[in-house]
Amino acid sequence: MPGEYDDREKRAAAYRLVRFLTGYDRHRLIADPDLEVSPDETKLRRCLEQLRRHAPVEYITGEAFFFGRSFLVTPDVLIPRPETEELTERILSDCRGRKGMRVADFCTGSGCIAVTLALELEEAEVTGLDISLPALRIARQNAERLNARTTFRQADALRLPAPVPAYDLIVSNPPYVLEREKAEMRPNVLEHEPHTALFVPDDDPLRFYDAIGHYAFRALRPGGRLYFEINETCGTACARLLEQTGFTDVERLIDLFGKERFIRCRRPLEPV
Repeated sequence: MPGEYDDREKRAAAYRLVRFLTGYDRHRLIADPDLEVSPDETKLRRCLEQLRRHAPVEYITGEAFFFGRSFLVTPDVLIPRPETEELTERILSDCRGRKGMRVADFCTGSGCIAVTLALELEEAEVTGLDISLPALRIARQNAERLNARTTFRQADALRLPAPVPAYDLIVSNPPYVLEREKAEMRPNVLEHEPHTALFVPDDDPLRFYDAIGHYAFRALRPGGRLYFEINETCGTACARLLEQTGFTDVERLIDLFGKERFIRCRRPLEPV
């Protein structure tokens, strides 16, 4: 398997491919180590050729797991990351016990955040927004497959209309990888995942946080919360931007890898 994977990733990818090729999952293979499998040779050769071209295993199988659920993925959407799952877990922890929340997920991509919140938050009304029509098609398919009551619509996060207070929570995992960081990226990401969902200009790294933050300040009800996944190098600047926008309780949060990866803040209860 290509050198961009570490040993843990290689094992996980191998199990995904075997499941895709044979229908046998990891638990069956471990329980029956002498099990003989005979994958279709044409399908196997096609998979090996895609691996040689650094194609992510998730795109080969058309499937990625997020919050214990299977999501459809294609090169039109980013592959869900553990960090994004952690962001979703933090939101659910903060909102435990609340019913009927109105939620917006900007730059929704595959819909993994929007669909998960719709399934995990009781009676929530969740809208996922993205500029990409192909991504929205995938998101809608995921909502249908998982029976999530989620609405998806097209919107350019950099050109949002003036809102009225309507949401209890807004979340976004927008493009945040700097152009100069391309040299450090693995080929399986750089050569296959959609660049419009990954990169921002080096001279304007906060463009999405600025646009979504200003929108959210007016779109959130008093006391409503805003959550972002961020580039670890931009935490201080992003927090300052949100404070200047008028948000309170601005917190920079560390992910499981020890990186500053999230920001959480709140619209004040009193008008600003």
